[in-house]
Amino acid sequence: MNKRVKIIRELKVLFKVFLEKKSIIKNLLNTNLQNVDRTLEEYIGCEILKKFPTSSIIGEETGISINKNSELIFIIDRIDGTKCFYNGHKDFSISITCAINDDIVAAFLFIPLLDVENFFWWFEGEEMWFNSSRCKILPTIPKISSVNLVIPPFQEWAIKTHHAIIKNSQISQLGSIAYRIALVCAGKYDAGVNILSENVMVWDIITGIAFLKKVDGIIINENQESVQYKNGKLFPEKSKFYLFGQKDIVNQVYIKYEPYLQSDFFESLLFKTHNLE
Repeated sequence: MNKRVKIIRELKVLFKVFLEKKSIIKNLLNTNLQNVDRTLEEYIGCEILKKFPTSSIIGEETGISINKNSELIFIIDRIDGTKCFYNGHKDFSISITCAINDDIVAAFLFIPLLDVENFFWWFEGEEMWFNSSRCKILPTIPKISSVNLVIPPFQEWAIKTHHAIIKNSQISQLGSIAYRIALVCAGKYDAGVNILSENVMVWDIITGIAFLKKVDGIIINENQESVQYKNGKLFPEKSKFYLFGQKDIVNQVYIKYEPYLQSDFFESLLFKTHNLE
């Protein structure tokens, strides 16, 4: 067994540990600890180091711990959707991504406080999974005649239509960008956009990038540049918005709605297409 295969096998064991200890994580999240986000990140980091003691770890709370002698790096987002969490909402996620040098080899995301299970995971050489369902390659759609974001002049749309659009069951707002991307990869939505993305960091989005690559999706920014992971960072490093999903849909939505995606009226949308030809 070569070294890479062995690492991936051990990663499966590690992620299984997190699933088995979900109750511990839920208890941490349900306490009133002042620094619950840091406590949770330290707990996740400790579990990783038990299995991979020489690995490097990047996290928002504990910072960057680089072992120059290790090719293995973990990127942790202990609470992706912090505002949702502190406002009492449950649509935030915990994500862990592992890379060997610059190659992402595993990604794991779950929503710890939802009443129904929401687990997404992928390991190199295997398919992506959402709970017990395989995530398929996103289908090619040759042309979109319209999408559910039917936008008149922006000011009129913003005032009269915004709340009605958000209430539509086919469009939703969630606190975690990685979770939104995962839902698109699982086929629950066709595409999504994250506005106000200047402060998005690598730990916020890396898991989503890994999932999109596996299902042949894309993620681009306001300049139509593909967003990539390299050496513990995002490239381009800063973007105004991220548009992600099936390639044809993303490119056509960009052409049609790019001026509105530059606004600060909403933070995020997920949507489905209709009237496909």
